[in-house]
Amino acid sequence: MNIKHAFRTFKASAVLACLTLSFTPITQAQATYDVSFEFSEADSIATWHPFQVDYSGGDLALSYEQETLGITPAWQNGDAVFAITGLESPLDFTQAKIIADIKFDDSYFHETDAGYETSLARATVVLVDVQGRYASGEIQSPSIENKSTFTTVTLLQGAITLNDADAEFDITNVASVGVGLISVNYGPVATGLAQFDNIGIDLDGAAGEPTNLLDFPVMHTGWESNMITPSASTTRQGIKGKYTLVFVDSETQGKDVEIYQHLLWNLNLAQGRVSFNLTLPPQFEGLTEGVKVLLVDAQGKTAQVYGISASELSFNSPVPVIIDSVAQRDFITMDDGFDLAQVESLSIAIELPAENTLLSGNLVVDSLYFQLSPKFAKNFYSPVKPQNFSAAELYPVVTENSSSPDYESLHNFSASDSEMVATLNWQPEESEILLNYSWLTSVNLSTGYITQRFYIPARETASGMSINLEIADSFGKRKSKTLLTMDGATTGGWVVVKIPTMEFADSIDLKFASSLNIVITRGSALGHSGVLKFNAPSFSANQVSELNRTSPSGLVLGWLDTPYTCP
Repeated sequence: MNIKHAFRTFKASAVLACLTLSFTPITQAQATYDVSFEFSEADSIATWHPFQVDYSGGDLALSYEQETLGITPAWQNGDAVFAITGLESPLDFTQAKIIADIKFDDSYFHETDAGYETSLARATVVLVDVQGRYASGEIQSPSIENKSTFTTVTLLQGAITLNDADAEFDITNVASVGVGLISVNYGPVATGLAQFDNIGIDLDGAAGEPTNLLDFPVMHTGWESNMITPSASTTRQGIKGKYTLVFVDSETQGKDVEIYQHLLWNLNLAQGRVSFNLTLPPQFEGLTEGVKVLLVDAQGKTAQVYGISASELSFNSPVPVIIDSVAQRDFITMDDGFDLAQVESLSIAIELPAENTLLSGNLVVDSLYFQLSPKFAKNFYSPVKPQNFSAAELYPVVTENSSSPDYESLHNFSASDSEMVATLNWQPEESEILLNYSWLTSVNLSTGYITQRFYIPARETASGMSINLEIADSFGKRKSKTLLTMDGATTGGWVVVKIPTMEFADSIDLKFASSLNIVITRGSALGHSGVLKFNAPSFSANQVSELNRTSPSGLVLGWLDTPYTCP
């Protein structure tokens, strides 16, 4: 059976270094497991065999792959495939912690419409009790950033982390354990090799796990409602994104009122907590048939996580809605293939009569909290990396010190994909010009570099103008860095400045970057100030030295060999 007890021997010191930080107790720098599986010999997979669950129509092949257990599925969207092995005797997994090393072929990875990469299948663990009933554990992806290496993941942390289970599944009498894959409905269906190794089971490992949840930032924006048209709607920063719908004899057309909070990015809500207050106006009494709270995943699939019947509702006072633990086993209803690891929005449905009804009064949602498990670190920063964009997407904004007269028309801006050209004619009332770019979804600038290339005419090198780069985050904070001051110290021409993004980290949250400005500050310049040219900022993961090169117009571009540190 190749089951090993007590201390396990790891194949790589790097894996050991990672795991010894995560498990207690630690003896002699090694983690202690009650049961472990490492596939050091070809016959170590002999006791493993396929296991199909009720909702799976797929098939799989098991193989021995360079000292790992290999699973190659053939399936459709929403399938699950597992390989299981029997235990020497039934065990109690109530407080069990299970870890494994996983690696998927490149075919399992897919870029979403939001511009970040995700996996088309997730790894999980399956437990089978003495009666043949099963339950699955946490759903985990391998590291996107390091796809070519193994990722150590936690697939179970006690009974609370079971995501799906047969009725009357007995976690105190588990006879078999296994690992496998769940397809997550991202369009293409992945087929290819998935590898599992170093599976460790600590039967009391979850007893000391931290249970504190962390707040996820909720924007006061992100709200919308369905096609029932209220007379007005307002969002307000403050009481966790307060949202008010004002109805004045608004027609329902036989539809329910549906309210959505679209999250900053897709979240893994497993074991999380959601709470908010819902205030229904007194005019809704006698009309409202109930309230449903649903989660919507990245593919539009839904799961109902809460419900309030008409008899339980109160009106004109806040009704607290508290979902203490988000787990698939507790869902009221769930679409096939719903992906709890990729929740895109929260939906609140006020159920109304099927016939056309007139609504009046103020409906309010406030005190919205998403509290998430700290285990899923990527919940807490945007997974979206910035992509380079065209100079034509920079939007010029002239800032004036007075509301009139309007001098903006005196400046001329023209842009191509490669260059934004600004022909300036400064007036005393003007202070600066912004070339703005806003991301549709906040991006993660916590690592890497920004390179800004711009052209300064020789006649303006002592004009007092300055070129600055400003970044704003989703919380309204901003940070500006001066790239160049035209104080006579430069000769003009093309300038390239490369800045580590961490230069902005003292004032803004780079994990939530929302917009960028190239800022031209007037200083002492007046009147016609020549022609300035700007490429769009470009983003790179690592510092790259570049040789001097010549532009099509013959100008020499001075590329910096080391990052320029702004003053």
